Amino acid sequence: MHESSCDKKMLTCSLCGSVMSQNKLANHQSKECPKRLVTCQHCHQQMFQEQEEKHQMTCPLVPIRCDRCSTLVPRNEFQNHLDRDCVHRDVICPAPDCRKKMSKEQFSSHLNESPKTAQKHLLFLFERTAQLEQELARVKAQPPSPVAATLGDQA
Repeated sequence: MHESSCDKKMLTCSLCGSVMSQNKLANHQSKECPKRLVTCQHCHQQMFQEQEEKHQMTCPLVPIRCDRCSTLVPRNEFQNHLDRDCVHRDVICPAPDCRKKMSKEQFSSHLNESPKTAQKHLLFLFERTAQLEQELARVKAQPPSPVAATLGDQA
């Protein structure tokens, strides 16, 4: 009778096959066993504990700190952050005769470096806006193509 309930009785873990005393088995299976199931706190995928570290290196939802602005961004949105959202990202002035490279946060002061610079950039924006308005008017004036009309009928 003592043998069946003895804390020193050796048992095999049903998850990983390790052999240990009965008094250690419950703790092993809940906190130590490499084959116990764990859930990623970011994407909620279940895996064996032994796979968790490798998963954290590729999980699309693990936050990564931007080395430019220190913002935490999910891995799958990181490139978008660098390209569009980061205030420290590099931008190039769109004015054809300028094309100066600077951080996004410096862009507004670049436009106001001098009255002449501001005037040059405003003129560029005015001309570009006028070009886009003309192009939009041309597109609106064109009759719809047969493919576009067919797609419009399906909507």
